Amino acid sequence: MKAPRGMYFVTGKSTGPFSGDYADYYGGHFIKLNYPNAYDAKRGVSAGVTTVATARAIARAWRKRALPPQGTGLGGGIGFHGWAEEWDDSDTARGSWGCVFLHNRDIAAAYERIPIGAMVVILQPLEANAGAGG
Repeated sequence: MKAPRGMYFVTGKSTGPFSGDYADYYGGHFIKLNYPNAYDAKRGVSAGVTTVATARAIARAWRKRALPPQGTGLGGGIGFHGWAEEWDDSDTARGSWGCVFLHNRDIAAAYERIPIGAMVVILQPLEANAGAGG
C-alpha cells in the first residue's frame, strides 16, 4: 500500500479507457512498471507473503524486463499515473495505493517521453502528502 523502492522497467503504457474502482484516478495516463523485482520477492519470502517458487518466477520475469506474477502477496499493478483532477500542491490529502501519481500535465509529458523498456529507479517512496504512498 505504498510506492516501492527499487529498479523497475516500463512494461506498458495506456491512455485508457480504464476500468475498475480506481479508473477515474488515473488522470488519462498510466505507465506500468514490472513490480515486484527480485529484491521485493526476497523480502516477500522473508515476510511469508510469497513462496520461494514465486520469488524465482518474479526474478526470472524481472531479468527479462517482463511483467512478473501480479497475484502475489506483494501486490502488483504499480506504475505512474495522473489524478482525477488537478490539485493545489498545498493539498496534502491525496495519496495512492502504491503507485506514484503526478500532476496530469506532468504525466502527459512523461508518457510521451518514456518508452516501453525504459529503466525507472524509485529511490525513495514519497509520503502520501508529497505525491504517493499508502
